[in-house]
Amino acid sequence: MIRGRSEQLEALAVEMYARGLSTRDIEALFADARGQSLLSRTAVSEITERLWAEYEAFASRDLSEFEVIYLFVDGIAERLSLLTPPILFGLACHG
Repeated sequence: MIRGRSEQLEALAVEMYARGLSTRDIEALFADARGQSLLSRTAVSEITERLWAEYEAFASRDLSEFEVIYLFVDGIAERLSLLTPPILFGLACHG
């Protein structure tokens, strides 16, 4: 399933996914000079699914304990996608 999987390959796959590349795009980029896949589509899918689960847990955490005075929203879309989340910054009452 996974040939040569390492933390560095996983980190690159996460960065590529965060920049909007698809699982298929990422798999295609991880090939050696002979065209052999260094990171399979299954491995890329596992990595992106884990990343998405971490994002969902982070995005759904309870923030009701914070008294937000100002909320700043910003974002940039490098690629047309409904999954591109905005960046939110909040200024709480106590800093």
